[in-house]
Amino acid sequence: MEVGGRVVWCTAAAPLAAYLGTAPDPTVLLAGFVVRGVDRYAEGSQFAGVRRVPPGRALVMEPVQTPRTEPVPTPAAGPSFEDGAHALREALTGDGGPEGDGGKRRRARRRS
Repeated sequence: MEVGGRVVWCTAAAPLAAYLGTAPDPTVLLAGFVVRGVDRYAEGSQFAGVRRVPPGRALVMEPVQTPRTEPVPTPAAGPSFEDGAHALREALTGDGGPEGDGGKRRRARRRS
């Protein structure tokens, strides 16, 4: 929301609405009681004149440009659970042996 040519933002709609002196939007509040499982806000909020950044998007503010929202990049897929467990075990124990070897390599190193 712009006030005096400046963007005013907050992590919650209620404090921003209080700062701006805006009232709750009764139609959106009523929709909260009637409609379930649907995004009833779109880019709005439960307060008149207060907009929100939709889920999965980021607020982008650059000099001499109108503020906008853009999709947040999806992070690249990490390792599988099994690969992560193996890497964690190796980091903690120094045992890079195959799964299920019961720590044979580690015990053999201790004996020598």
